Formats: sequence, C-alpha cells, structure tokens
Amino acid sequence: MNRNIRQIFHTTVSYDQKNWVEKVPLTEFVINSSISVSTGYAPFELNGGCMSSMIREVRGDNSPPQGIKKFAKVALMNMTAAHDVIIKLGVLQTQQVNKCRLPEPDLKVNNLVHLATKNLNLPKERSSKLCPKYIGLFRIVEVRPESSNYYLELPPALMKCKIHPMFHVPLLRPYNTSNDMLFPN
Repeated sequence: MNRNIRQIFHTTVSYDQKNWVEKVPLTEFVINSSISVSTGYAPFELNGGCMSSMIREVRGDNSPPQGIKKFAKVALMNMTAAHDVIIKLGVLQTQQVNKCRLPEPDLKVNNLVHLATKNLNLPKERSSKLCPKYIGLFRIVEVRPESSNYYLELPPALMKCKIHPMFHVPLLRPYNTSNDMLFPN
C-alpha cells in the first residue's frame, strides 16, 4: 500500500513537493477505487456497497441504482465473497509457509540456548556484518508451546538495553555440548 501511495505521489506531486497535501484526496480516491487482486472488489464496493458514480461511468455501468433491499443484498454478497477469498488466501499462505518451516526443536525449561542477534539493537559503532549471528548461552525459564515463544534468563546488561526476555523459536538455537574426543580443551 505504501509503495502504491509513493508511486502516485511521485507522478503527481510537483518538483518542489509543496503541493502534496492537495494530492491526498485524489490519491485516496484512486486507491479506494482500485480493484484488489486478492478480493476482486474495490474498497468503495465493500464499504459503500457500490462504486462511486464517476467510476460507474468509466466502467460502463450506467444502470440506475435499484431498491434498497437489492442494494443491501448485493453489498452483503460482495462482503461475503471478499471474506471468503481472504480466508482462502490465508489458508494458502499458511500452507506455503509451512512447507518450508522446520519442525521446532524440543526445548524445555532449564535448557540452554543461543539467541540470534538479527533483531537486537547493536552498538552503533559496530558493523552488523562482523558481529556474531548468535550470542550467549541463556537458560529457558518459561515455555509457551501454543505460541512457540520462550522466556530466557537474560543478563542485566541486556535487560538494561530494554530487551524483552520473550523470543520466538526461530531466534533460538539449542546448545549442543562439544565432543571432547573431536574438540579437546
């Protein structure tokens, strides 16, 4: 959505960018009259039950509006159809995501884990490319299997940085003890 707004503003706003406020109503109208790929309806149709009169003329729908019962019935059918499409797409997206998702590791309270640094605020003077991908050994203090979230016992330094101790499972990596035969000392 933001990309669409940006594209519209790039083509309509003047070079000095002083008239962008004047372009907001037109941009809103364009977005609300655009037919969504996922639902097959424009927001005008779903919110108001029909397209604005300007859009009807462009589409060639010149028939006069019918009675209020028919209007309400069509609006309800459009909303139901859009709702069904959104649910269907949600199911399809879930299936696609789950195809690539690895099974969760068996993590329990008191297990040790490494924490991914990708979402942590690192000091500004350090390059993220040179920082380790995982830090520390942290003890799991609480498990929430229904949401795949784990509470870790964080050191005071991380708590001081206002890092919340709850993390989702993809950010955790189980600690594996090294084999003393392969890696002595």
